Amino acid sequence: MFFPYIKRIVLGILLLSSVLAWPCLGADFYVDGNMGNDGGTGDVDSPWKTINHALRYARHSDVIYIRYATYNESINMAMIPIRAVSLIGIPEDGQRPIIHSANPNTNTIFLVNYRGKIKGLDITGATNAIGINCVANGGPNLAEISDCRIYGNKMGIHATTVGEDDPICSPVIYGNWIYSNSSRGIGNMGHSTATIRYNYIYENGSGAMGDGGIGNSQYSEAKIIGNIIYANNNAGISATDNSRPEIINNTIFNHNADSPLAAAIRCGQNEGVTYITIENNIIANNARGIVAKFGRYLVGNDYNDIWNNLYDDYIGFRKADHDISVDPLFVDYAAGDVHLQEGSPCIDMAYSEVAPDKDIDGIIRPQGSNSDMGAYEYPEGIQPPPAPQMTVSVSGLAIEINWSQVPGAKEYRLFYAPPDISYISSIDMAQQTSFSTELWTGAAFYVAVKACNTAGCSDYSNIEYFTIQ
Repeated sequence: MFFPYIKRIVLGILLLSSVLAWPCLGADFYVDGNMGNDGGTGDVDSPWKTINHALRYARHSDVIYIRYATYNESINMAMIPIRAVSLIGIPEDGQRPIIHSANPNTNTIFLVNYRGKIKGLDITGATNAIGINCVANGGPNLAEISDCRIYGNKMGIHATTVGEDDPICSPVIYGNWIYSNSSRGIGNMGHSTATIRYNYIYENGSGAMGDGGIGNSQYSEAKIIGNIIYANNNAGISATDNSRPEIINNTIFNHNADSPLAAAIRCGQNEGVTYITIENNIIANNARGIVAKFGRYLVGNDYNDIWNNLYDDYIGFRKADHDISVDPLFVDYAAGDVHLQEGSPCIDMAYSEVAPDKDIDGIIRPQGSNSDMGAYEYPEGIQPPPAPQMTVSVSGLAIEINWSQVPGAKEYRLFYAPPDISYISSIDMAQQTSFSTELWTGAAFYVAVKACNTAGCSDYSNIEYFTIQ
């Protein structure tokens, strides 16, 4: 479940799931809350101490790399010059840097018309406010929020526009752990079109109306795809006030609060909304399955396994033609392992046309004749390929990387990281087995390659380091 480490001698690397081209040339700044000094230069050897001090100097597409420490700061990125500055955490011994709101009534991170990345951080401390607040006000908000742990706030992540005619608020929220926020894990409001993909969302909410894992309201149209959603209070996903989320290939379970509101998916619509897309999900072992408020008739569900929900599987909805209601055969439900066993009735039973191209573990869909229901795809006897062997040669400013062709590989991915391992990015190489480019004097990187097929990717090849003299 956790992103793995790779090592070269004694150097640990946390794999960050960004997919970028060769690095762009924005400025890099460094912050170290333990050893830094705001009187320093902000480079790798003389980091600043606080994030807010770094934001006085960062502009446009600059990146602030944040070393492990606890930062008691509230971060406001509403000013135009810093709306694309990225904040990327550098872990230490598997621990992410912690940004703890300086005031429980203030958002930990406030993003207005933002176009950068928030990655590899713990976001907490806004007990009466929001962990990450994404707002579109006179321009689009296209934030990318990944590999973060967001907990201990009133709301984990909030996405909204200001005014009906404003550009979209469309953050991409993927690969995060969002838990123990007292109202909602994620709130989509005011025409938000967030993409919420491959997250673990659990134990959010305190039982009030609208509390739970993901709340949708006010004409929002979120895409909720491939998540593990469990044990939120009251609902795993709620939809009200003319919102139209698309709920696809999630596994939603254990929403059993002692409340008439407890359900996996609860819809309280008005003003003529009669259709919500609910497809390819596993919805099991909740107090209630999919619920329309007051039993009003709603449609849009199909290709789901809705099973063993205590009071009812359907309230206001009807069992659709391709819905099933059988034990999904999880590997170990008691231990929280909701991968599918061999022989699960959910295997090959999803509608592949709307399924994502991979599951939450990165396994390619479909493995069989169709995709599987739920967040996990069962790997049908296919194993990831072995790791390739790689060579690196440097001539002047030119770098050439070659690797061996691996039987059964469908594609290759080239990974690279700077000397301080402040990030790792990758390039999809398709079937190519070589890469060449010209860099700049002083450029230095670690590189490695993975071979991939429909079951996933190999281990890393040999890891090599080069410097352009």
